[in-house]
Amino acid sequence: MTNETDTVSLKEFIDHRFDSMQIQMNLRFEALDKALLLAARTADDKYDHLNKLKEEVAKDKEKFQTKERCKYDHDILLEWKQEVNTFMTKTNTRMVTWTSAIGVFYVILTLILRWYGK
Repeated sequence: MTNETDTVSLKEFIDHRFDSMQIQMNLRFEALDKALLLAARTADDKYDHLNKLKEEVAKDKEKFQTKERCKYDHDILLEWKQEVNTFMTKTNTRMVTWTSAIGVFYVILTLILRWYGK
């Protein structure tokens, strides 16, 4: 600066403006660097969480069956159920038939013994 307090040379003014702009730009760049570091750290935390979630999903996926496998198992169970139902129907029919036959035999035997027993 010159001796006069109100006047400044053009070179000094431009140097002063460039220096202040340089300081402002440095502060902005430092703030941007800090913001980028924070954003990167936040993204890393988020992606770590997502990676853990992905691993948990992969583990849980092993616990479940596919739709095709479930349908196949269900069809096998339906066949077994049908076989059991057929067996039970046949067995019940035989039991009812034998019970009826024994009942009829008992009635006939009772009638014969009453007629001959008198």
